[in-house]
Amino acid sequence: MINFKAKPIHPVNIMKIDGAGYRTKTPANFVELESNSYSDVLALSRAAMLWDKENNKKETFASAIFSDFVDDYTKPEFKFFAVTKQMEGFDRLNPDDILGIAEVKPLTSKMQELVLLQTRPRDKFISQNRKYTEVGRNLVESIISLFPKKDLLVEPLVEARDFYFKLGFKSQILSRFLRFYAR
Repeated sequence: MINFKAKPIHPVNIMKIDGAGYRTKTPANFVELESNSYSDVLALSRAAMLWDKENNKKETFASAIFSDFVDDYTKPEFKFFAVTKQMEGFDRLNPDDILGIAEVKPLTSKMQELVLLQTRPRDKFISQNRKYTEVGRNLVESIISLFPKKDLLVEPLVEARDFYFKLGFKSQILSRFLRFYAR
């Protein structure tokens, strides 16, 4: 089936930071990206290029997510999601409005894996010029809400572990990897 737009799932509230450092609640949308939508492919491609550029031309997870996204025809069970500040016109996502993306795949009938998650590099926690917060939290919580009867597994980088602990993930050591689970 050919689809021509991202599928909006539900609105989310992120926080916008003004020049003085004050935070205000700002509406955004949690959407599912469709690999058979040319406009979604184009938007994710442009976002990945833009984010790599913002990250001093170092590749971000966005590039890896995009690579898996275009390979999705061979892996239709993989799901791709975004938080966008775009409020309408999902038939043509604006790459500048995409604030975070995630890739999820099923592992078992009771478990999903959050394969990769990336928020826009200029809005990273350590960025001094960050404009938005709570994008990653909204991505993770929205994904968990889509699969209420399944655990969500993630194998985060060391620097991201505190983020998942704050969201209520529990750790478990399996072989040489530290895995985090949430329900």
